[in-house]
Amino acid sequence: GHLFQGRFKNMLVQDDAYLLQLSYYIHRNPLRAGMV
Repeated sequence: GHLFQGRFKNMLVQDDAYLLQLSYYIHRNPLRAGMV
């Protein structure tokens, strides 16, 4: 929730390249955070 983090933000994904970039970020983020 926003008690510990900022509020949720949304944005429109308008092209495939940006979607691919977001997918990469979502899947790599736990690795960067040391959770995996």
